[in-house]
Amino acid sequence: MRETPHVTKEDIKAGLGDIGLEKGDLVVVHSSLSAFGYVEGGADTVIDALIETLGQAGTLIMPSFTALRADDNAGYDRQTTLATVGIISDTFWKRRDVIRSSHPPRKPWAVCGRLAPELITLSERRLHEAQHYLGILDAVADLGGYVLLLGCLNSSNTSIHTAQVAAFNHVVGARKCSVEFLAVDAVNHTPGDGPTFFTQLDVPLLQAGVMRMGRIGDAEIRLMRSREMFDVVESVYETKYRNMDLPVFPDYNPDPSFPIEAEYKQMIEKLTAL
Repeated sequence: MRETPHVTKEDIKAGLGDIGLEKGDLVVVHSSLSAFGYVEGGADTVIDALIETLGQAGTLIMPSFTALRADDNAGYDRQTTLATVGIISDTFWKRRDVIRSSHPPRKPWAVCGRLAPELITLSERRLHEAQHYLGILDAVADLGGYVLLLGCLNSSNTSIHTAQVAAFNHVVGARKCSVEFLAVDAVNHTPGDGPTFFTQLDVPLLQAGVMRMGRIGDAEIRLMRSREMFDVVESVYETKYRNMDLPVFPDYNPDPSFPIEAEYKQMIEKLTAL
């Protein structure tokens, strides 16, 4: 019987360095602790390795999503409500130096590092329905940040939701976020499970040289620059989905009176200057 790998903090730091993560980077991390094998020190070891790799000038973002309804503002407490997207994320938001957003109740974010206060503002000021329109994940792309998948697939890559909205708006000029084309069955043109379809991006991401792959213990890891990933998603839309009669996904209908474009531009200018 094959032995379970024994993974240390230094193993994780070495693997992160090998795949290209550096001090000062901005990165969104999705993770699975069990994928590594046995990690000495558990979730805290993975978090420590990430923070030490990024250094004081870096910024680390993790999803802190909950099991609450999208509109359950009264049920959400950012200091007590558990995150349900894995033990690493649920451990991360509880740290003293991490800022967890108070909105939206179902999909809050947690951030630590140099750009944390400003990035959390982009989450706090977004309606739930507009979270994927000029929000925190767009900012990661516009600021040259990365997406890192530790032991999980692109089906866990929340940035792909945002990349679809950006692609649709850039190509069509729609200024809205109502179409999630990767969740459409390309043969039958019917809605499906969006994240399940996200793994179809592996091939174009690898072919474009956008996604780097490595391994730490038993965990396969993927690193991609967010803006380049957005560009690949737009290319897929142009070549495969643009001429389809796409169904509307009601979760992506922002309030048209919400003045987010000017606010977003000002925030990106501020963050770029830091």
